[in-house]
Amino acid sequence: MKRLRRWLFNGLTATSLLLCVASFAIWVRSYFVSDELSYTLGQIYQSTRQIDESTDVMSANGKIMVSHGVYAPTTNSTPQWSLSRFSPEESFMGPEALNPMNGGPFSLQKDSSGGSTLLFPIWAIASVTTCLPAAWLFDFFLRRKRRRARELCATCGYDLRATPDRCPECGTIPPKK
Repeated sequence: MKRLRRWLFNGLTATSLLLCVASFAIWVRSYFVSDELSYTLGQIYQSTRQIDESTDVMSANGKIMVSHGVYAPTTNSTPQWSLSRFSPEESFMGPEALNPMNGGPFSLQKDSSGGSTLLFPIWAIASVTTCLPAAWLFDFFLRRKRRRARELCATCGYDLRATPDRCPECGTIPPKK
């Protein structure tokens, strides 16, 4: 059970580290290129009216905007994905989007048609995804320190009381005390 927990922790840490690196890359990229990923559900019927439903994710100027909205239908709209790229200057997510009067760096706005927009800085994702790798590093160094204190090999955990000069399991030479 302990081994399974360790594998699970290591897997989650690796995933978190990948997300952290990706969020840092998107953060830097957002100052040079603005990306918008959009999914339009297509025409759906709500009560007696026909509508289009769309979800968009956009990155620009160090921020991410996630919006979901209901719109008047366009002709022959079908479910589709679209990816758009443009310069951050052309983005509607300029510096005023982080104005404290608009809710500060974290903002949730709802419109009258039932749509909503969430705006937050990319550094928030980067900082959250840094937690597990930092905990892994802390645990790694703490385990190593405990092994040395109990006269165990820092690499594999083998008992070194009988052979203090070299680990017979992995060949590591322990540091002198």
